[in-house]
Amino acid sequence: MVKDQMVASFHSASFLGTVDGACDPKAAKILGGNYILLEDGTGLTYECPQGQYPHPTRFRFCNNGNQWSLLTDREGRTVEKAECRAIRCVRPLEFENGVFETFQQFYEINQELKFTCYDGHKLRGPQIRTCLPTGKWSGETAVCDDGTGHCPDPGIPIGTRKYGTEYQPGSTVRYQCSRGLSLIGSKERVCQKSGIWSGSEPECRSPFTFDSKEEITTKFLPSLIEVALSASQGAPANKSDSLNIYFLLDASESFGRKRFIKAREALVKLIQKLSSYDILPNYGIVTFATESRMVLSTTHPRSSDADWVSERLGSITIDAHELKPGTNIANGLQFVYEMMIMKDMEEKRRGLNPTPVSTTDLHIIILLTDGNYNLGGPPPLIIQQIKEFLNIGRPSENPRDVHLDLY
Repeated sequence: MVKDQMVASFHSASFLGTVDGACDPKAAKILGGNYILLEDGTGLTYECPQGQYPHPTRFRFCNNGNQWSLLTDREGRTVEKAECRAIRCVRPLEFENGVFETFQQFYEINQELKFTCYDGHKLRGPQIRTCLPTGKWSGETAVCDDGTGHCPDPGIPIGTRKYGTEYQPGSTVRYQCSRGLSLIGSKERVCQKSGIWSGSEPECRSPFTFDSKEEITTKFLPSLIEVALSASQGAPANKSDSLNIYFLLDASESFGRKRFIKAREALVKLIQKLSSYDILPNYGIVTFATESRMVLSTTHPRSSDADWVSERLGSITIDAHELKPGTNIANGLQFVYEMMIMKDMEEKRRGLNPTPVSTTDLHIIILLTDGNYNLGGPPPLIIQQIKEFLNIGRPSENPRDVHLDLY
């Protein structure tokens, strides 16, 4: 998400009093920053000066009406007090067929990395990359390629390790992030006969990393189209039955009516853009707050009709959730899991065994929300259920990571 869109429709907590039945905001201050209290006192969000981020979390929730949620870091250790820390960029773990300078444990904002290739290799991407206030590096991944592969050298994004050096049809490369970073994009990519890598380029992110508006414009859509095109290869014209795209749209009070409308409009434009590439996947649409609502299932006979889906999406409102404060991301993901189960049952009734939904289909989940969950438990537990259903991660020699992408 874009940072300036992360803060929801909150009211300032400059007052010292508390909302009846809520936690005392004075007990949840952050060193070096401020907090914004949710209108009904059920939660707050931390804000820090530019170039800093709230550690260990941006959000706190009021449990049982009298106790703030515990502060824990990514290792599960309890943190006594929230504080603002300096944003830094991660260091490269590997760089093939060239050198970079200067090596450090971490990089401050505005520091630079310079990449140089060995003889016989051509640099693709920028020679200089700069650490940005978003916690990300400027520009694209720098790659030193000798041009001998059927697919271009996929490179090693900063913060990742790459396993696999063959770039011929059917060759696979796998990526792993350094400790403490989260992998966004495809953990595994396959070189296809078309000369295009399956999936999308991975990225290893720190907990505080966020996308700028420019990056969403220049990277998100091309990445999504790249995944969708690879999924639809070999499908009949104007049809992409092998691809399912699920939209999960936050309809909670913190997300707010204005941003709900903007997100809804953005998804309509996304559908129109994908259809302009003759990509017509099966769409699923879920809205969520305290509870979730199925707007459209991928099993619906018209789920691949882009015009009809756009009309259906454009008509939904946040009012169906009565502006409730809960953000139950896990329940929204559960609806996605149930769509997969329903499609599996439908395909079995048609005599398909094994079913395409769990073996050959590709699945893309796009989640639009303002931040952390406060109901329903950890979303990764549901993601793991989905992965098990899709046989992702086992067996280890064919982890099938290309079959699921999350944005």
